[in-house]
Amino acid sequence: MSKKNSIPKFNHPEAIYSIRTRLFAVELSKRY
Repeated sequence: MSKKNSIPKFNHPEAIYSIRTRLFAVELSKRY
């Protein structure tokens, strides 16, 4: 239970989506 409560943000798809969008934006900014 402690492990589950330790990283709840990583389990949420919204957090992963936000991180992916940030990385994608950084890649686009570097290319252009």
